[in-house]
Amino acid sequence: MSDIYDILKDDYQKLGIYGDLIYDLDSDGIDYQYDDSVEVYTGASKLVIPIGDKVYKTGITKMVASHWNDEVNQYDDEDEENEPSCDYCAFELQMYEEAVAAGVGKAFVPIKYFDEVEGLKVYEAQKADEFRYMELVDEDTRSTIRSSRLSSGATVWVWAVFLEYYGLEFCKKLSEFCDNNSINDLSENNCGMIDERPVFIDYSGYYEN
Repeated sequence: MSDIYDILKDDYQKLGIYGDLIYDLDSDGIDYQYDDSVEVYTGASKLVIPIGDKVYKTGITKMVASHWNDEVNQYDDEDEENEPSCDYCAFELQMYEEAVAAGVGKAFVPIKYFDEVEGLKVYEAQKADEFRYMELVDEDTRSTIRSSRLSSGATVWVWAVFLEYYGLEFCKKLSEFCDNNSINDLSENNCGMIDERPVFIDYSGYYEN
């Protein structure tokens, strides 16, 4: 598994993980092409590196938010910085272990601690397929979601797919677990499929828990 070490050790300056990683406020994130087969995806708190059937994650230490300025062909300087006050990957690992103990672990993509590279803690997760998006959610399903008070941390479209696969009683238990642990931002982009089973793939939330 040399690729993950090469990316984090040899190319850290390109990734910016030891300096100020510029986060373009006008886009959904930064994609970095390491080679012909490996891309690095950047979010608000993590670097995500899919390799084969695994996904490797590490937390971002500091990020400078900025806008691209077409007139000068560079990013505008911004004073505001995002310095995550917790390790969101470690939080995901904690939540996965607690979800398993609570009987709802199958709804979360498995994650485990992998190694430490140049001071960065790296976590390994199972790679999931693209989420099976449900374009239309019928009124009966919407009514079930509302009347059952399923967590607002997940969208109606996410709950519709989870309900179809897991059933209402499991989803109630899952919803309670998410609410009790402040797991939010469970949009379609943060879900995936493993052998046709819907799972949360990014469940650290978007604020400190």
